[in-house]
Amino acid sequence: MAEVFYSVCPRGTADLKDVGDQVSITSGVLTLETGDWSAKNIGVGVNIEYNSLKCFISAVNSATSFDVLTATGGTPGDQATTDVTSLHHEYTSLSAAEAGFTDASHVNNTDLSAATGASTKVNICCYADDDDQTADSTTVTIDYGTDDADYYVNVYTPNAATGSKGCLSDESGQGTYQRHDGKWNANAYYLEMSVSVLRNSSPYTRIEGLQLHLNGGSNRRAYWSETTGAGEVWFTHSIAKATLSGGDASSSGIYLRKYNTVHVVHNNVVYDFINAANSNWGINRNDGTGRVYNNTVYNCRTGVYSSTNRTGRLKNNVVKDCTGSDYAGTFHANSTHNIGNNAASELAFGATHEAAKTTDGTEADKLVDSSETFPNVVVGNVVKNTTDTTYTYVTSIAEAASGKLGLNDDIFISGENYNVYTNKFGSVTFENEGADDFHLGSGDTLARGEGSDLSGEGYFTDDVDGDARDVWSIGADEGQSGVTTYNGSAAITLASLSVTGSGTYTPLYEATVTLTLGSLSVTAAGTYTPLYQGSGTLTVGSLIVAAAGTLSYQGTGSLTVGSLSVSGAATYTPLYQGTGTLTVAALSVTGAG
Repeated sequence: MAEVFYSVCPRGTADLKDVGDQVSITSGVLTLETGDWSAKNIGVGVNIEYNSLKCFISAVNSATSFDVLTATGGTPGDQATTDVTSLHHEYTSLSAAEAGFTDASHVNNTDLSAATGASTKVNICCYADDDDQTADSTTVTIDYGTDDADYYVNVYTPNAATGSKGCLSDESGQGTYQRHDGKWNANAYYLEMSVSVLRNSSPYTRIEGLQLHLNGGSNRRAYWSETTGAGEVWFTHSIAKATLSGGDASSSGIYLRKYNTVHVVHNNVVYDFINAANSNWGINRNDGTGRVYNNTVYNCRTGVYSSTNRTGRLKNNVVKDCTGSDYAGTFHANSTHNIGNNAASELAFGATHEAAKTTDGTEADKLVDSSETFPNVVVGNVVKNTTDTTYTYVTSIAEAASGKLGLNDDIFISGENYNVYTNKFGSVTFENEGADDFHLGSGDTLARGEGSDLSGEGYFTDDVDGDARDVWSIGADEGQSGVTTYNGSAAITLASLSVTGSGTYTPLYEATVTLTLGSLSVTAAGTYTPLYQGSGTLTVGSLIVAAAGTLSYQGTGSLTVGSLSVSGAATYTPLYQGTGTLTVAALSVTGAG
């Protein structure tokens, strides 16, 4: 399998090297022998020219070590230390990259497939303009020709310090990554225009980590996928927003079409596809099989629409404050764990906790069925009276074991049939809606940890930020506010660490060196496992766990705790599973647990 990497940067293809930069290459690994690239806006996909030859970075190992490939995906020959003659991004726009990679200087083929073509996977790596944050403003159509499930175009923004998505810090000190952090970031790579922003016609394209701004217009799409043949197209970890006015109508954030295509759409944030009462959509599945999972849609005319053509499977999506409908159309029977706040009736689709059951009692604002205990029902679950087609949602499960659910509306008498759906009605709490920050707020209880575990489907196990989905929240964000995670290779000392948001905090520390904490305070319900799984030494001056939860140590080094205070009802098992030494000067347990 051949694989190639080419970079895009709106700043241009100007030479970024310094006079005197020198490199060597051994077995496909390029070493920066002389020079400093740590503050340059480079990484995977960047072109390095030397000795009348060139290679492209395929992985970042460190600020001085890079895996490199030729333009066609081969391993470059070994090279003794020599001067760098050019260091630059290959293209100035994603559109130029899509049009250019098939030429004689690159893949030299419009057919990427194994059966009839180049057997090549093309990675197009998109970088921010670190000079003045200029947008990529050229509309993109991905339609290069033939591909297959193994050989296709993979468009993404580098978002790691090392590896095949690695890049170095930019010169303005914006940080390592070229990708947004779950909310719109003009310092990261983004596309912006008043025509359809990005259209894909190829059957197996994957797109990850982009920002798309549709700045006005009717019958436009921020992302549009309508392939030329059967395939599976991914659009993930991205943000699509709109600025609409005047008569702007019939535009979509994500538009999916083609009867024989599987559209995999997850971990995206879509907002502001709205202009008075004009028809506009956040996510519009017009045709094709949809796998629409863990997306957040906010302030659109219609949040998610799914036509009767083929099936739209929705799982773990949040839609909020859409003025027309949150969910409209026809959805797959396996759709589950979606949230909306427009009308409970819109969420009466998909999987159920209870189906075709009958009430046997009458109480105001309650569903009474003495034969049921409702073990899986939670507050917010949508309830349908299938006898008279009325809808409400669960407000209390305090009497569930006795066969009673508290409801928001009085819609039942004895002898009526009902369904209880896994979808939920209610308003999710975001971090800061006014600033377009749709991370889950620390006080949210509707979406945090309330999703369906989709890890078994094999598509993804992280969220829009790249954080691990340990407890599977609903929406694009996992909701790990207050998490401190350290994966570095150098010693770290913190005067204090406070964890105040509910959730699963794993791991706090994975490195192999010493971690010293003056104090660690955990004040919210959650599972804190493992606290530490490194092989170095962890020293905590004071450890306070004041809320229900589990906190443990699983490292192979020593753990020293000056004092440990457990004051909330909980089970703290095990505190320590390591193979090193645990020393506790004082231990106080004052809560039931």
